[in-house]
Amino acid sequence: MRMGKLLTVLLLLMMVTAIFAQSAKVKGRIMDSSGSVMPGVQIKVYQGEKVVKEGTTSGTGDFEIPLDPGEYKLEMTAPDFDTYAEVVKVTPDMGPLTVTMQLAQLAQNIEVTETPMRTSSLPICSRSQGRAVGPVAVVRS
Repeated sequence: MRMGKLLTVLLLLMMVTAIFAQSAKVKGRIMDSSGSVMPGVQIKVYQGEKVVKEGTTSGTGDFEIPLDPGEYKLEMTAPDFDTYAEVVKVTPDMGPLTVTMQLAQLAQNIEVTETPMRTSSLPICSRSQGRAVGPVAVVRS
């Protein structure tokens, strides 16, 4: 009888430890606005201002990052796309995320300045079909 109680207490302790030691993971798929998967997206997981984990999407745009349960900020970056950020509450039974990244707006500023041009008339004469042609303007820059 004592042995049965001891086994029951040990089993209960193991279950409590397992419950408190549960880990979780954040997983999902990243696509662009056309629905194409995005391989190689860099993912950073923040807790407060500190990066606690990093990862990259697979060739199929999927990611899976093991974490302890809690609140995290996910930041996803890819060349030519706007950075995507989202705060998530990670739980052991959390379902997968679906993230759509937007193409960055490319902007280029061009500055145009005016430069004065100098012109001068030179007394150049030429004959064209037997007629004299008058002065010709020469443009110098």
